[in-house]
Amino acid sequence: MKVVKYLFFLIILASCSGFELGRTRSKTKSIGELPNYGEKVRQRIIDNVPNLRFCLEKFLPPMDSNFQGTVNFRFFINSHGMVKNVAVTSAQLRSLKAKGCLVKTITTLEMPKHNKGQDFQVNQPLGFSLQ
Repeated sequence: MKVVKYLFFLIILASCSGFELGRTRSKTKSIGELPNYGEKVRQRIIDNVPNLRFCLEKFLPPMDSNFQGTVNFRFFINSHGMVKNVAVTSAQLRSLKAKGCLVKTITTLEMPKHNKGQDFQVNQPLGFSLQ
């Protein structure tokens, strides 16, 4: 059953057209100049699915133990690959503790470095199913 839940998450993550990398400064070069960067970021998130699931499993109240839905994140990656300013932009979660744990987990991820000298914004929906 865990395999089915994990596959559901990967399908949701892989199919999200909302994965966007944006620039935080208006006078920067196109994100297209960073070949495959978005896929590298996505892979780092997928690699950390167990840590993200832990947040939901530990901090959701019993009435939400069968949570199924999407959590949308916005965060920035600097040229050193550090994640900062993580925010849950919309979620079907009611638990502030679960949201806080998810934000903290995303913040601790080490993303790929880039040499463009500016922060890039990432908007990423993550689908979860704890049934």
